Amino acid sequence: MKELEEDGIGRPSTYASIISTLVEREYVTKDQGRFSPTMLGERVSVLLVKSFEDIFDVTFTARLEEELDEIEEGKLPWREAVKEFWEKFVIDLDKADDEMLSYKAASLRAKSAKSAARANCSSASAGTVSFSAVRAIRNAISSRI
Repeated sequence: MKELEEDGIGRPSTYASIISTLVEREYVTKDQGRFSPTMLGERVSVLLVKSFEDIFDVTFTARLEEELDEIEEGKLPWREAVKEFWEKFVIDLDKADDEMLSYKAASLRAKSAKSAARANCSSASAGTVSFSAVRAIRNAISSRI
């Protein structure tokens, strides 16, 4: 949290919900007052940073915080800020869709092979990631910008 504050990211009122989400989703564990990433947390982090490099850049996030303040103060039109963000984000989102689905498929194939070997069965089933809701939101927002 100290790092977020030093980099001008977030607000103290949001830190508790950030930590709560990380713990609930099992991205981190807490031991003796310190947080440590789980294997899941590390994998999710790598995938997100790879797909959304600009968003995870500290300077981008700090600049976005400033823009949000300017919008709140009436100094920056919100549509302009959202449009600028959205044009970049939609490209990243499409890239993430492809990369995360291929990662999920490879991960499921490996998991399936291990399960089949252990259980000595011919197949294992698993779910898939769906970005249809994200696409619907993207299309709705794009039509309003």
